[in-house]
Amino acid sequence: MAAPHNKEYSMGRSEAQKRADNEYRKRSVRSFNLKFYPADADIREWFESQPNKAQYLKELIRRDMASR
Repeated sequence: MAAPHNKEYSMGRSEAQKRADNEYRKRSVRSFNLKFYPADADIREWFESQPNKAQYLKELIRRDMASR
């Protein structure tokens, strides 16, 4: 389970725990950069209106995978 990113959570954690979390993230978490060009303004505006962008993209991908 991912650790929350807030001050209260971080304050009670030892340096070893913080290092372990960082190592886990380096090994396990992947991120991607998505660029929208001016011609994609309608798509960008729609995407920006989504309250949880990561969840939205994951759901789109899962639906696409299920349809194949």
